[in-house]
Amino acid sequence: MRFLPVVSSMLLLSLGSSLARGSGLAGLKMMSSAASGAAQLSTKVSLGAGCYWGTEKFIKKDFNKIVPGSIKAGAVGFMNPDPNAPPNPTYRQVCGGKTGYVEVYDCEFDGKEDTFEKLMKHFFTFHDASTLNRQGNDAGFPCTSSRSSSSSGTQLFGFRSSAAGLWRRIRGKRVGSSRSEEQLKSGIAKFYDESSAIWLDVWGEDMHHGYYVTGKENHKEAQVDMIDRSLAFAYASEGENAPRVLPKSMVDVGCGVGGSSRHIAKKYGCTGKGISLSPYQIERANEFTRAAKLDSKLEYRVADAMAMPFANDSFDLTWSMESGEHMPDKRKFVGELARVTAPGGRIIIVTWCHRELKQGESSLEPRELRLLDKINDAYYLPDWVPASDYLTICKDLQLEDIRTDDWSEFIAPFWPAVFRSALVPKNFIRMMRTGMTTFKGAIATLYMLRGFQKGIVKFALITAKKSA
Repeated sequence: MRFLPVVSSMLLLSLGSSLARGSGLAGLKMMSSAASGAAQLSTKVSLGAGCYWGTEKFIKKDFNKIVPGSIKAGAVGFMNPDPNAPPNPTYRQVCGGKTGYVEVYDCEFDGKEDTFEKLMKHFFTFHDASTLNRQGNDAGFPCTSSRSSSSSGTQLFGFRSSAAGLWRRIRGKRVGSSRSEEQLKSGIAKFYDESSAIWLDVWGEDMHHGYYVTGKENHKEAQVDMIDRSLAFAYASEGENAPRVLPKSMVDVGCGVGGSSRHIAKKYGCTGKGISLSPYQIERANEFTRAAKLDSKLEYRVADAMAMPFANDSFDLTWSMESGEHMPDKRKFVGELARVTAPGGRIIIVTWCHRELKQGESSLEPRELRLLDKINDAYYLPDWVPASDYLTICKDLQLEDIRTDDWSEFIAPFWPAVFRSALVPKNFIRMMRTGMTTFKGAIATLYMLRGFQKGIVKFALITAKKSA
C-alpha cells in the first residue's frame, strides 16, 4: 500500500510505519488486542475529500476547535491501495489522474471512540461523497473520496466505485440497465446475506422505513406504525365491511426476517408464507418465528418474487414492503402479485419510486439519473419508475380500488438515523470486516438522503383489490 508524503520524512516517521491505505469514503485503521482479542480503534485515520490542503485545514484547524487537543499530528500526501502502484510519481503525473493515487490527509487523533464519531460527522459537513471525482471546484480522479482500513494491520478493504461509475458512463450505460436479471438476483442475495446481521442488531426485526409524525418517535415504534398505517390505508375503503374482508392468509413478498408478517399474523390471527432471495434472512425469519411461537401459522422459504412457488388465488393479502424497487420487470412483478392473490383479496405495495415526470419530460434529468445510478450500484437495483407506472399496471390487470399515496415526508428522519448508526464505531468496524458490499450500502444512505431532500426519491404506497 503506497503513500507519498508531501511533507518531511521525519514527520511521517512520527506517525509510524504501519498505516493501512485504501480508497473509498473515509479512513480507519483497526487493530486487535493480543490479550483480549477485542477490536480497538487505532489512533490513525486517512481521509480523502478533494484537495488535501483543504482537508488538512478542516480537520487540523477546525476540528481541533470543536474537540480541543484531539488531533495530535498529521501529514498530507497521496495514497494508492495497489501495492504494485507506480513508485514515486511526480505531482504532475498524479494530477493527470492515471496513476491511481488520490489526495489524502493522514492524521493521528486521541483514539477515543466519541472523538472518531465526531470526526466522521465533521468530515461530512465539508465533504460531499455523492459527487463524482470532485469536491467543490477541485475536480479529477485525485479528488475522489478515500478511506483506509485494516484489521491487525493486514486485512485491507478498498473500493473505487467512482472509477467504475465513470467507466460505465463512458460506455453510455447506467448500472440499473447494464446488470442482467441474474446479476441483480445474485447481488441482492449477497447484499442481504452479508449485511442483515449488522442491521438486525442495530434496527431489529423490522428492516424497513418507519412512519414519523413528529420526528421524535422511537424507531422501532415508527417501523411498526408503518405496517399498521399501510394496512389502515389499504382497508380504509372497505368501511364497515372491513372486518369481513380482513385476511385469513397472507404472503410476505421480500420478507426480510419476517418482521411484517409476524406482526400481521398476530394482528389478524391469519396464516402466512414469506419469501426472500437471501438464505440468511430466511434462516433468521424461521428462527424468530419459532421463538415467537408462530411457526404453526407462518413459514418462510428462499424463492423469487418474479416466479413465486404458490398456486393461483392463494392469499387474501399479498404484502410487499420495500421489495418492489428490486424487481427489474415491474409489470411481471405486479402480475405475479395479482396471480397469487385470491379473488376479493388485497395487494399492498410499499416501495421506492422516482418523482413523477413533468409535462414535456421524457426522462429524469441527467444529474438525477446519476444519483439514482449510485444507489443502484450499492443496492443492486434496476432502473427506477414513478408510482404512476404501478397504477397503470394495476389498471391493465383490471384490479379494483386502485389507490396510491406519497409518504416521503413521513419517513424523512429514517435515512439520517441510518447513517448515524453506521458511524457508531462498533458498527463501522463490523461493516469494514463484513466487506465492501455492506460498506457501499452504508455509503449509499447519503445518496438516498440526498434523493429524498431533492425530491427525486419518493416513498410510495400502492394498493389494489383483485375482483371477486
